[in-house]
Amino acid sequence: MEYERKVQRAKGKVWRWNEKRATGIIETVDGSHVWFGLDSLGEHKNFGDVSLDDPVEVEYEAVQQGSHDLRAVKVTWP
Repeated sequence: MEYERKVQRAKGKVWRWNEKRATGIIETVDGSHVWFGLDSLGEHKNFGDVSLDDPVEVEYEAVQQGSHDLRAVKVTWP
């Protein structure tokens, strides 16, 4: 039996970005850190355009990704 994951939304900023790996961390306004990868950027954002401190909105779930407890499902730039 499959269970539904609860997706949450938050505003934040790109806190860490590794262009070579196309992965990073978003720091939400409440201080949580959300891991994100290229697949969460969607088709309208080139990973070469991602910059530190970019304001973003993130949809995320409580799923382990490496050493992080939160993983982005979708990242958008307002």
